[in-house]
Amino acid sequence: MRYEYVNTNDYTVIGEHIDRVQSGKFDNRIEFQKMIADSDKHIFEGVLVYQLDRFARNRYDSAICKAKLKKNGVRVLSAKESISDDASGILVEGVLESMAEYYSVELAQKIHRGMFYQC
Repeated sequence: MRYEYVNTNDYTVIGEHIDRVQSGKFDNRIEFQKMIADSDKHIFEGVLVYQLDRFARNRYDSAICKAKLKKNGVRVLSAKESISDDASGILVEGVLESMAEYYSVELAQKIHRGMFYQC
């Protein structure tokens, strides 16, 4: 779906930063941090994720990292979610980020509860 989005919107992929089998709950992912650092070089204008919860599942980390990217002229784009550039897009993005963080916390609670009551 990533490349379909790229081709449809006439973008060019100049590299990939993939953190396999790592949770988006934290921003200490090696490739994620490399991507944030690479934005300082001003060699790309956008970061494409499948959906926003692949960028971050923590609203605080998301805001900090997006602010760094924005300072460097880089936008975060979602291949799956249509988020407009107007005021309503800010609201939609905030709701999606909140839902991703909620899901992450709720899933952790369920796993913990399942491990505790399995004995």
